[in-house]
Amino acid sequence: MGIGGGISKGTTPVTPTDAMLFDGPRIIRDLLALVREAGSPGIVLHLNNMENLTERAIDRAADILRSLRDPVLLLDGLHVILVGTATAVLAATGAHPQVRSVFTTPLTLQPLPIRDVQAMLEARYRHLALAGREPLAPIAPAAVAALYPLFHGDLRSLLACLEEGARLLIGVTTPGLSISLEDLRPAHRQRYEALLRDRLDERRHTQLEKWGRTGAASEHTQKSLSSLWKLSQPAVSNALVDLEAEGYVFALPRQGRAPVGYVLSGVSRLIFG
Repeated sequence: MGIGGGISKGTTPVTPTDAMLFDGPRIIRDLLALVREAGSPGIVLHLNNMENLTERAIDRAADILRSLRDPVLLLDGLHVILVGTATAVLAATGAHPQVRSVFTTPLTLQPLPIRDVQAMLEARYRHLALAGREPLAPIAPAAVAALYPLFHGDLRSLLACLEEGARLLIGVTTPGLSISLEDLRPAHRQRYEALLRDRLDERRHTQLEKWGRTGAASEHTQKSLSSLWKLSQPAVSNALVDLEAEGYVFALPRQGRAPVGYVLSGVSRLIFG
């Protein structure tokens, strides 16, 4: 391209990124051939963090898995592991019969023992401590041990709870001491109650309060909630979808043919005692 003053300057054509189409199935087949030539039996494809997907994104993931079933998922030597909450994994693999037949029954992992959680936190504190200084846990280990069971092994929610407590109370409680559970409880309750009022409409708020009054640790089924809320079963199902999406209700893993049990999440339990 000529650029003023009689000086010409060459330009190299660039293909726009949106025009670069990758042949995914072919790449997977070539990769499988490569690892087998190297003496490996196959490839494990690990798809993580499905619990971060919105409901619409999970539907999209299910459609993508269906599209990839024949050209990718059924290739000999390719093993796909979907990792996430039971709800997210079942939604992605159970939406289409073609995909459902590819995956085996989900494996529910047991929560980390509290000693492993404490060791992980201690290692993190040591990593972040200033050189030459002994780390001080922001939240007392006894408080962590008391909070962890409320979240049913959901480590991410526990860490968010600890971070929220530290943010609210560091500089407010006694300097040089870890924040105790007695300090955390009222601060968490006030904070989470304010968020609850902002995030839920009055109808869902009332339903959650009725549940909380039956006991913060109480377990319910759709049938018992239908009696508690005086609603039809479809209406109860819709309410549970909304409350789960906002993080106030947790569905327990199904046991055989028994109805699915539901419990309040850790945040709800901190609100209702």
